[in-house]
Amino acid sequence: MKELFQFIRGLAAQAWLYATFRGKWQDMPESTFLCAILTVMALISIIVMSYIEYGADFALALPLLYLGSVWVFCSDEGTLKINKQLLSAVSLFMIPIALLLTTVGSGHELVESVFGLYASIAVIKFKTTEQNR
Repeated sequence: MKELFQFIRGLAAQAWLYATFRGKWQDMPESTFLCAILTVMALISIIVMSYIEYGADFALALPLLYLGSVWVFCSDEGTLKINKQLLSAVSLFMIPIALLLTTVGSGHELVESVFGLYASIAVIKFKTTEQNR
């Protein structure tokens, strides 16, 4: 059980590094299970955020749009091969963003726009870090 708490603490520290633009996606473990868990958690948090903010119709459409864009972003130049470390990093970054938007951004378009701009800049930084590798 101690190892699990250390692992969660490490993920939280890594999420903080991503949030402050200091983390590298190459630091994420290349684990299919971790990638799947983080992606599902990111999807659930995005579904909850979009349902609270905009309703059920939007909560069905936004996760599909998110999955498609993340798939294109994390694929190897349009192929079906996904970079699991990059997908895990993006998912780990998006979980706290979606949860913060659920609590803070409710009905505030300016806050939602700032969070969207911030998330876009961070994800673009992930991609540029990939190209400089």
